[in-house]
Amino acid sequence: MSEMLQGSGAIVTGGGQGIGRGIALQFAREGARVAVIDIDEAAAGKVADEIRNDGGSATAFGCDVGIRQDVNQTVDAAAVALGSIDVLVNAAISGCPRIPLLETREEDVDRLWRSGLLGTLFFMQACHPHLAGRNCTIVNFASGAGLNGDIGYAAYGPVKEGIRSLTKVAARELGVDGIRVNAVFPAARTRLMDEWITDDPEGAASVEAMIPLGRFGDPEVDIPLAVVFLASDYSRYVTGHTLCVDGGSCKF
Repeated sequence: MSEMLQGSGAIVTGGGQGIGRGIALQFAREGARVAVIDIDEAAAGKVADEIRNDGGSATAFGCDVGIRQDVNQTVDAAAVALGSIDVLVNAAISGCPRIPLLETREEDVDRLWRSGLLGTLFFMQACHPHLAGRNCTIVNFASGAGLNGDIGYAAYGPVKEGIRSLTKVAARELGVDGIRVNAVFPAARTRLMDEWITDDPEGAASVEAMIPLGRFGDPEVDIPLAVVFLASDYSRYVTGHTLCVDGGSCKF
């Protein structure tokens, strides 16, 4: 490993599974002290154990990112555990099966809105006092489902586009504080994608065939390495940007 994040304190929300887990593991390999945050505290604990067993530094926290009080308390505790907060990665969002627009319920939208957009906002606000004035970074997660208007994502897509818009606003407002804010468009073979592949193998195969690099991304390698770049000084003059980490499939 290059130890690009050596000595940094990093918060990773949604770190108990999927892409968030991959980021937490990779950050630790790059020398960061990691706060693994997930609504499933047991899952977060398992990832923190993996990191410590590999010689890294990690602490697990259970948190409902859509509840401001939970977020504030978790950030305060993470700041003590880490010693400093230098990087914030907002990867948390509730799972989202594909639901036709006409069958989308208010509770579907509210769940994703709170866990996705509000969770991202709450963590940026709570972490700001720890990040300001110290050349720190925030990485948020958008999605091609929002940009492309993917069928079945009437709730998920707009929330992800909202996060991308929020990222640009934050980059413009927080730049004066020395905080860089970027977003990632990932295309990775996560648990949700595996469920889609099982439900619609022909559709998934056709989508994969259109990816120029010919495969879905690895959530433990491909996406995390890109996030390490955005979190490190190697991207010191990059902010307000959306990085497509999708094998070339994005038409953004």
